[in-house]
Amino acid sequence: MLFIRSSILALSAALFVACGDNPVSEDREEAQEGGSTDLGEINGQGAAGAPLPMLTVTDSLGRFDGSVGGLALWQHPREVFKSAVMAANGPAGLFLIPMDRAAPSQLTGDFTASVAVTYVEGTALAVAYDKYQGSSNLRFFAIDDQDRVLVPLASFPVQRPARALCFAGLNLIQIDDEGSVSHHRLALEGGRLSMATDALNKGPSYRDCASDGEHIYLLQDNGRVVIQPVGNGNEPASDDLPSFPEAIAMEVMPTQSGPIFIALQPNGSLLMNDQSFALKTIEGEEVKPSQFALGSGNFGTVYRDGAIAILTDENALYLLPWLGVQTALDIEAPSISLRTLSSARENTSFTPSLDLPPLGLTPQAVPLQE
Repeated sequence: MLFIRSSILALSAALFVACGDNPVSEDREEAQEGGSTDLGEINGQGAAGAPLPMLTVTDSLGRFDGSVGGLALWQHPREVFKSAVMAANGPAGLFLIPMDRAAPSQLTGDFTASVAVTYVEGTALAVAYDKYQGSSNLRFFAIDDQDRVLVPLASFPVQRPARALCFAGLNLIQIDDEGSVSHHRLALEGGRLSMATDALNKGPSYRDCASDGEHIYLLQDNGRVVIQPVGNGNEPASDDLPSFPEAIAMEVMPTQSGPIFIALQPNGSLLMNDQSFALKTIEGEEVKPSQFALGSGNFGTVYRDGAIAILTDENALYLLPWLGVQTALDIEAPSISLRTLSSARENTSFTPSLDLPPLGLTPQAVPLQE
């Protein structure tokens, strides 16, 4: 169960180190171009014995009662400030939590592990692992952008529970609870979703995966990052990829300057570009992430260059602006929307449909918890 906050933390001039005389309005309309926003506050240099540089989370989206298996961000196709965080909250269900002040939607099931979102033909396709009544299934959903609810589309059995799920187009990589990797190839055939699976060679054991929308990267248990070819071409050489020996989880943000890898360390810090950062609230309270998810592209207001969803070890859900990361790293690297990548890859534009399920798919019967 999710206990939603009574009011979202207001975005005000106090958030910014340098915002001039034009603070972001509280009506969550998309921020205008121009002006500098500094959300990365540096306290010390991170040397031995010194405090780590700090990043400030800006919005609190509530607290979960019970474990959360995975997070993903969904970008609204038109009104970006109405985007949402998808969260797998075990037997409490699968939640879609709006980034504005709207109430979340909930889908019943037993969602104990990873979730992921991709964009196909300009429309979102989401996946979550569900073990309802002892089964082991990957369940796929469309997202109704008008009502912001998950629409069940299809369910496919898998042999083992999913530890991590990552999309690149219609290619889905699954890392199971034993660290093995499977490649699920999705297809739209006659208005229905189908899935074919290749069980990849075990080799090393893997702990996590990440995607920049076009490529999928695997984190081995030894900390080495390798690329998993999915047929999209132009895969970078693994020799050029970072290594995260102590990482609990890994994500990658696609930016105009190339992918930026982020690793969650055991001490709750985020490691990126060889720099580690701790997190705090606006009030200065420590925030220790237990997992995180990246959203690339424009999510409105201070999230217009991207957003990071942060789940703490106390099951509180926060948002961190990518603007703050850019400032802290002293880089200009706006993220690239996965919707943009999808449209460029498929040469198709988004056409909203309020009456028919997205993708033109025929929903299939999926057992739901009563």
